Amino acid sequence: MKKFYFLIVFVLFGYISSAQIVDTVNLQKHPEVKYIDIGGTWVSQKLMVQADYGQPRPKGMFPKPPFVRDENGQVINFNGMMEALSMFDKWGWELVTLYLFTGDNTYHYLLKRKS
Repeated sequence: MKKFYFLIVFVLFGYISSAQIVDTVNLQKHPEVKYIDIGGTWVSQKLMVQADYGQPRPKGMFPKPPFVRDENGQVINFNGMMEALSMFDKWGWELVTLYLFTGDNTYHYLLKRKS
């Protein structure tokens, strides 16, 4: 029985960990996206990563931030930026550079799709 539960958890983790969804756009299905810029927001000791791939800015009074989400639409919470960078590496992205965005004093990470 333990093997069965382990198999289910392993399959679900593999399914969830394959996500590269920014809001509703799955980046795996858009090979024309070569670069993305990511930054994080800390909420309750977890890091919520936002990604910019050149998408149109959301309209409205309270636009929805472009957080990285799983296939179920849930925001993926990371323990820190190193975990997020490791996950993006697993998804086929590599770090190009990082820079300090002076508008809000946060670091942003420029990633490119691996060849």
